[in-house]
Amino acid sequence: MKAVIYCRVSTKEQVQNFSLHTQQKECRRHCQSHGYEVARVFTDEGESAKTVDRPAFQEMLTYCSDRKNGIEVVVVYNLSRFSRDTFDHHAIRGLLMKLGITLRSCTEPIDDSPEGRFIEGIMSAAANYDNMQKARRTIAGMQEALRKGRWTFAPPLGYRVASAASGGKIAPDSDVAPLIRGVFEDYATGLRTKSESLRRATSLGLRTRHGRPLGLQAFSKLLQNPIYAGRLSVPSLGVDASGDFEAIVDAGVFARVQALLQGKRPMLAPHLRDRPEFPLRRFVRCAHCDKPLTASFSTGRTKKYGYYHCRTRSCRGVSIKSKEMERQFLGLLQSLQPDASYLRLFRAVVIDRWKDRQAETAAHSTGLEKRLADLKSQKDAFVDAYVLKRQIDQATYTDRVARLDLDIANAEMELNAATVEALDIDGVLGFAEQMLRNASRLWIDASPDQRRRVQDVLFPEGLSFDGRGFGTAVTCSAFNQLREVVGETDGVASPTGFEPVFWP
Repeated sequence: MKAVIYCRVSTKEQVQNFSLHTQQKECRRHCQSHGYEVARVFTDEGESAKTVDRPAFQEMLTYCSDRKNGIEVVVVYNLSRFSRDTFDHHAIRGLLMKLGITLRSCTEPIDDSPEGRFIEGIMSAAANYDNMQKARRTIAGMQEALRKGRWTFAPPLGYRVASAASGGKIAPDSDVAPLIRGVFEDYATGLRTKSESLRRATSLGLRTRHGRPLGLQAFSKLLQNPIYAGRLSVPSLGVDASGDFEAIVDAGVFARVQALLQGKRPMLAPHLRDRPEFPLRRFVRCAHCDKPLTASFSTGRTKKYGYYHCRTRSCRGVSIKSKEMERQFLGLLQSLQPDASYLRLFRAVVIDRWKDRQAETAAHSTGLEKRLADLKSQKDAFVDAYVLKRQIDQATYTDRVARLDLDIANAEMELNAATVEALDIDGVLGFAEQMLRNASRLWIDASPDQRRRVQDVLFPEGLSFDGRGFGTAVTCSAFNQLREVVGETDGVASPTGFEPVFWP
């Protein structure tokens, strides 16, 4: 009887400590004692048995499925080397049985008798259980280490492994840590936006580990990471503890940065840039010269008035009381509020698009199901062509069906592992509708810093003013999407006040 041997180790350390050699030696001894002729030996080095996506394992299955090779036995050191997932084990076992191939273990009494199959089922389940227990112990060990202050993951930017003898303890990187410290201290002043702080840090040499400039999203995550203040926070493992390593950033500086990021503390921008008395200053442009408007107070005989005005000497096209411009701005915000029927339509369209995204997320599973059905149909067609119609010879039939069985088994295992991501849209839509319905109230109730944020969100390109009124507004994507929904709907008229916002 011709046999193949399959050996596997899950770590590189096992590769180096002769574990593979021991497995091969015992498997060859087993084959010799049972009179098996060893055709090939397949080995996976540093591969987990939690999935069947292992190079040598797949190569072995392909080799076995070729009838020309005449394989009758697959020999493994023990069943945990073969598979640690019960479903995968039985799927592959069933495939081998269809090919007329049996599975044998050097260390476990399995065979094709009812007793042997029963023991095999128990051992396969035990391997699966052992794998889950190891995962549980690994997570528990990580949690315990984190609670004691030991960082168990790859060092974040600005840190490095202290030394080979430190057991993985991290320490500040002397080249990068000063740059990160400077980033936090700079942003904590409130004098720069995140984009401005990022540009400054990039100009000073802050880069990723791969030598690339940080993106704004990565920079935001860096500013929010408590590890730089010497604290470990891993919500997925339920851990929040003090680290056993040196902090890069002072705790007070880190707290001020978080307050700024969360809007609990206003940006302390320079006087000449932003003033809480004039929230539209530098946000609105002069329609005549396209320069940002400035603002100041002008003292009359009895009262002190605020004015927005053009700062270009050759223009001076705009000069208006601050209260009047802000009143007109509130009117513009109120005009953005769509009709309730539009909002319902908007919600319906967004949900439809979200369902499309859900369909994309589930496309992998759907594709696998279709592929599996197609493979089974192909197999049925070959069976029909050979058994009933005698259109193909036995060799062609046997070879093709064996390959189809292999593809079917792989598709079934992939389908078993596939998951569809579930997304929650209600919270996002609720916030969007609140914003669409109450833009003016939101602006009135906001702090000076939050007002500027609302303005930037609603009008990403700012506004222009000609001295009498605002020009055509370019609104945020939410209103643009609503405009598209309304524009695509027959019989829906634009109510008064929508023309400058919703129509070209």
